[in-house]
Amino acid sequence: MSVAVFLCRESTHLKNRVKNHEKKCANPGSTLTGATLVCLIIVASWGCQSIPRQTSDPALAITQSEQEILLMLDRAASSPADLAASLFYQAAAAYADLARQREAIAAFARIEPGWLARSELANYQLLNAQIALFNNDPGSAERLLAGLDENLPATSGTPLDRRRYDWVQGQLCAAQGAYVCAANRLINANPGPAFPYNDLIWSYMGRASGYAVAYQGENGRSIASGWWQLKAQLLHSHSAREQQRAFATWRAEWRDHPASQRLPLALQNITREVWQPQHIGLMLPLSGGLRRAGRAVRDGFVAAYLAANADSQDRPGADLQVSFYDTQSQPMAQLYERVLTDGVDLLIGPLQKELVTRLNSLNPEIPTLVLNYLETSDVPAANLLQLGLAIEDEARTIGQQMQADGIESLLLLHTYEEWSLRAKRQLERQWTGPVTVQSFTDLRTVTESVGTAMNVAASLARKQELNAAFKFDLEFLPRARGDLDGIVALVNNVEANALVPALRFHFANNLPVYATSQVVRGARPAQLSELANFRVSELPWYLFDDPLYEAIDESFGLAANPFSSLYALGADALRVSNTIALLDRSGTTQMLGSTGVLSLTADGRFRRELTWGVIRRSTVQAMPFVSH
Repeated sequence: MSVAVFLCRESTHLKNRVKNHEKKCANPGSTLTGATLVCLIIVASWGCQSIPRQTSDPALAITQSEQEILLMLDRAASSPADLAASLFYQAAAAYADLARQREAIAAFARIEPGWLARSELANYQLLNAQIALFNNDPGSAERLLAGLDENLPATSGTPLDRRRYDWVQGQLCAAQGAYVCAANRLINANPGPAFPYNDLIWSYMGRASGYAVAYQGENGRSIASGWWQLKAQLLHSHSAREQQRAFATWRAEWRDHPASQRLPLALQNITREVWQPQHIGLMLPLSGGLRRAGRAVRDGFVAAYLAANADSQDRPGADLQVSFYDTQSQPMAQLYERVLTDGVDLLIGPLQKELVTRLNSLNPEIPTLVLNYLETSDVPAANLLQLGLAIEDEARTIGQQMQADGIESLLLLHTYEEWSLRAKRQLERQWTGPVTVQSFTDLRTVTESVGTAMNVAASLARKQELNAAFKFDLEFLPRARGDLDGIVALVNNVEANALVPALRFHFANNLPVYATSQVVRGARPAQLSELANFRVSELPWYLFDDPLYEAIDESFGLAANPFSSLYALGADALRVSNTIALLDRSGTTQMLGSTGVLSLTADGRFRRELTWGVIRRSTVQAMPFVSH
């Protein structure tokens, strides 16, 4: 029942209350409470003849104002039990639609469901699931929703509130990390004209895989297609001006779209003139033992700069000045003073971890993008952003992919190399299912370690016990454990080639193997042929058609270059510098770079989502995307 219909039905009672209050107002000493005054204003301004007809669209509940809800609660407190239950239900639902969670929970707690009409029970249970989500209890919400589907179909004449249903389903998807599902459900539930869920929709889209957009918004004219096409256009824009131009093009095509009519907060700067650096300082090791690494970053940066300015329509750095500083030439404090004296307004670098720590201790006063990461115990300076090739990003990507693939129980193999241990720790923090961890120290112990992990040794021991008991050899085929769904191999290429026969020997060669890009770095085609069907996290510019990769490869030969990923890092450093004014630290603003899909988190660290390849015919081929 809408507030308007309720007022019409109860008009006689309310008019009498109005007359009584009018008499009190005539007395100089009379007073009115704020709530009573609100009620009088509403009643005086509404008449039964002007009340709009009730609609069956539940989304119209969101047009109810807080004053109207207060009126319902006031009336419910003095109404018969059946009417009170219905009014408390309507108030809780209206508060929920206004995203007033505390008030919705309080109003819902006052409902006596036994007094509700049968026609209200399905939507009551649906609201109950939403209240459970407000209370951070997705398990109860999921059970309530399942019970609704099984036991309370909307056959009583009142349609199920489909928008609330989509909202609840969207939150459940988000709780499970299925952000594509969460965004699409919330898009369906997003009512106008206020479009209150726009910010949450954009947040879920930002948490979804950056590689999902091509599979969501292609060639469509639905509201959902418009959302995903907006994300796709911004994702592929590598400068602030390019993003602004892409957004203007999108908005001209989607003038009536919810995101066009009410821009998400995270995107509101995109329509304004934003700050752009005029003088960038590139601080790298350009001499000494790390000179090849530093020069690779420099050359990747310069190549991306030239490629961006080759586009006559969008020249993000046409007036940009770039200065180069060799970190081997002076102590960090003196080098940083030179940077400030030269008038640099954005600093990129250094590359070495220890120098990043030293620069952070100087509390840089200009925006600074370092190309490595601080220790997690270090507090980053306010102006410090961190972008690097952290192995933790690959481990995080592996965990997400296994979840999307339905892996539940896994075997985690690692060595004692620093990168392997760091990746192992990241996966252990992230993985919630059963995991068996097994290490090996060198190539000679690979077979033994795999046998231990697969429990084949225990199977052989049982054979020996039976042989001793029966005094003769039994025909026996040892068995490996059957409770594993996948294997993570945190190994390099040489170790991976030793691992393959060990897995085959111990009956584990039928399990999918997930690995980092370490298994393919520097590998010859003959070595890759041994790793057929390995699934590998990889930089996107290796697997996608990337003109910048082709240009750099032509000049520097990236295929067999051990520093190839550092060229990609330099290219992404340029792209980040061109979009720095539009970056959002919520982790939901994404850009497709050469090192992965980049997103900036609250602590100033860029996370990279890598893409996926599978080794076939001695090459790494892009895998079909699995939405998550």
